[in-house]
Amino acid sequence: MLEQIVKKILEEQIQFPYQLYSLKVNEKTGNSSIEIIIDNLENKYGSISIEECERFSRILLENLERENSENHEFSISVSSVGAERILQIPEDLLRFTGLDAKFTYKSVDGKQKDGNFNILRVEGDEVFLAEYGKKNFRKIVQREIHIKIQDLIKGNLIIII
Repeated sequence: MLEQIVKKILEEQIQFPYQLYSLKVNEKTGNSSIEIIIDNLENKYGSISIEECERFSRILLENLERENSENHEFSISVSSVGAERILQIPEDLLRFTGLDAKFTYKSVDGKQKDGNFNILRVEGDEVFLAEYGKKNFRKIVQREIHIKIQDLIKGNLIIII
């Protein structure tokens, strides 16, 4: 029940450029926890500021207090999806073209592999990636590869400094 109330409030309160990335509600008798992760569609990495997290937390708390007829206790955690976010494949591939990511994928020989790449482009059912390694703490492009999107197992953005 609490999860439906929270979803309704968030649907009303989260407006573009913000988007709900994930919601976890752990309902316990007398004390529940609510964890919200928000995406910023206008930020290069999808990050939101601490001030924005506080604002969404305050909005949710005010609305929950109005809806809370049972005086139920709860803790609220609102955070940014973060710069090293987990990618939602295939949706995020176009959005994060030009950025670095770590992917786990099924290679042509059927083996599972990991690698660090720059997302170059998406064409049809394939993603083109620049695979790179590091030498003397500098990113060195080794080769360009293309992988069928269906062969991408998981991925997340990475920041190379």
